[in-house]
Amino acid sequence: MKYVRLRDAIKDFLKDNQIEIQDILDAMDESKENAEKALLRRTNLSKKEVRALVNSISSKKINLLLFALQTFYISNPSGMYKGRILIPLRNEVIIHGKASKRGLRLLMHELRITADWAKTI
Repeated sequence: MKYVRLRDAIKDFLKDNQIEIQDILDAMDESKENAEKALLRRTNLSKKEVRALVNSISSKKINLLLFALQTFYISNPSGMYKGRILIPLRNEVIIHGKASKRGLRLLMHELRITADWAKTI
């Protein structure tokens, strides 16, 4: 079986759809309040943990994280992209239909999003 890193899958997805990541991020809501709500719906984190995450990185990085999580993990139960297994693995990111704390750390590492949050909770 072949594998594909999430970063490479995102690049390919954007190329196939002839869009730039900035187009997606610009279309997403930048309010911290709505980002918190979106993360609470998609993760197993507490309100306190979500608030700490939202306050530790920029809105654009939160939106990139949400885009990757929703597009490649939550809406994609196969855990594959174009016949290749996504890295990080879906079962490392998603537990009981939502992203785990460890899963978010893996996604953030793969997307090169650094935050004190990932070290403290």
